[in-house]
Amino acid sequence: MIGKLITAIFLILVMVSGWYFLTNITLKKQYNLVLINQPSMIVSIEPTRGELLALNIPDMTLLETIHGHGPYRIEAIDALGKLTNEGGSLYKGSIQESFALPVDGYLKTYKMCEGRIYQLRECLVANLWENLRKNKDTDIGKLSLFRLWWTIRNLSDLKIKVIDLYDSGVLTETTLADGALAYQLDPVEVDRFVKNLFEEDPIRKESLSVAVLNGTDSQGLAGTAARLIDNVGAHLVRVGDTESQFEKCLIKASLPLRGSATVRRLVESFGCDWQQMLLSEERADVVLILGNDYKTRLQE
Repeated sequence: MIGKLITAIFLILVMVSGWYFLTNITLKKQYNLVLINQPSMIVSIEPTRGELLALNIPDMTLLETIHGHGPYRIEAIDALGKLTNEGGSLYKGSIQESFALPVDGYLKTYKMCEGRIYQLRECLVANLWENLRKNKDTDIGKLSLFRLWWTIRNLSDLKIKVIDLYDSGVLTETTLADGALAYQLDPVEVDRFVKNLFEEDPIRKESLSVAVLNGTDSQGLAGTAARLIDNVGAHLVRVGDTESQFEKCLIKASLPLRGSATVRRLVESFGCDWQQMLLSEERADVVLILGNDYKTRLQE
C-alpha cells in the first residue's frame, strides 16, 4: 500500500515537473532577433500563434548607425562594431533605429542561413544550439537562447514566412560620395511595411494611449521614438518636449498598467525606469520621457 502511494506521488511530481517545464521553456511574447549574417536577417517569432517571420535585408542597404557614426552599408556595420569595440550592439541598435522596430537580441551566425523555409528553420536551430554550447557572440542570455531554440525547433514549416526587403518597395537606389551603389530606406514606406508585419497583437489589443516627450536639448528625438511606438501597435496621441531636461529615460503610467504589454515593451526597447503617474499629469495612459541616455545612444 505504501509502495503504491509513493509511486503515485512520484508520478504526480513527474507530471507537475513536466507541465512546469513545458509552460516555462517556451517563449511567452513576440521576440525580434537580428542575425548578423550574409545577408542580414530580422527574425520575429510569435509564440502564441506559432509563427516565424524572416526578413532578408540585402547587402548595400544603407543604415544610419547609432552613436553618431553616420550612414553605413549594412555589410560594413559588423566590422565597424569590432573596430570601435561596440560589438554586435552597434548592429542591433542601428537596425532598431533604422527600421523603428524593437530588437530583443542579436546573434552572430557561424552557419549562413538562406531564405528557403526548411533550411532556414534547421539553420536557426543549429546556430542557437551552437551559441548555447560555445557561448558565441550574442547578447541573449542562456535561458532565452534555450527558449528560442525550443520554440523554433517545434515550429511547423507551414508557419514560417520569408520576405525579401529588396522586393518590398521600401528601397531606392542611391550613389554614395565614393561612387558606390547603395539602397536607401524610405522612412514612410518602412513604417508602413514594419507596422503591417511586426505589429504586436497584445499591444494593439490594449490600445493604450501613449505620449512621447523629448527630455533633452536634441531636436527631433521624440519623433524617432514615436515611429517605433506606432509600429508596435500602441495608440500614439502626442509627441512633444518637456520643460526641463532628464538624464534617464522615464516611463510614467498608473500602477495597474505597470505590467501591461505596452509598458513592458517600452521599458525593454528604451531601457527606461518606471514611475507611477498621477491621473492629473497627462491625457495619456502612458508617458515616455526620453532622457540624455537615449540621446547618447543615438548620437554620441
